[in-house]
Amino acid sequence: MAKGSMRRYDVQAKYAMFASIGALVGVAGLFVLIIRNFHKLEMAIVYGRSSMFAPAVFVITAVTLLLAGAAVLMGFNSAGQKRNEKNKQSWMAFFLGTASASLAIILFGAFWFYKLKI
Repeated sequence: MAKGSMRRYDVQAKYAMFASIGALVGVAGLFVLIIRNFHKLEMAIVYGRSSMFAPAVFVITAVTLLLAGAAVLMGFNSAGQKRNEKNKQSWMAFFLGTASASLAIILFGAFWFYKLKI
């Protein structure tokens, strides 16, 4: 098999790790966007009607969930295989992917329930 083939389990572990790191970056971006527009007195996430805030939250959430899903699938597929030299990396990508998917869903839920258009 070729060195960069996705049929190799160590290559899947490497790409799963990249995907989980990308998902964590997406969660951090989502957190910054939501906290930046959160107003404590109104207990709401305030944004303008014509702003690109809501579409940005939707897109970042979707991309984060796609990356986290890819990390979970590739990490779980390559974990525990005999020919995988990076078994720990597979499990780490799997758990980071599940954690980032959970955090993205929680942050999106917070946005959805506390949003306030002005």
